[in-house]
Amino acid sequence: VLDNASAHTTTKVAQFCQDHSHQLELVFLPTYSPHLNLIERLWRVMRHQVTKNKFYDSVNDVAEAVVNWFEQYPFARFGSLLGVENPQPQFV
Repeated sequence: VLDNASAHTTTKVAQFCQDHSHQLELVFLPTYSPHLNLIERLWRVMRHQVTKNKFYDSVNDVAEAVVNWFEQYPFARFGSLLGVENPQPQFV
């Protein structure tokens, strides 16, 4: 699932998609429809809990706060945010 961000529509991405079309099924979301992109739900919660109305002294401080949030957030809640029942972690 891709939105219409410029990074998703570059020549390199188009070439990669063409080269791997037998392995990929791309679904582009309509313009201006973040509500259809499930990961946006997670980003919204993370922004609200980590960065909303907070000042960080450096980018490293922001990154550390985000990593800490992800490490402490209950895994089962990720599934509910993304519309997946009983999510199981997949380690590669």
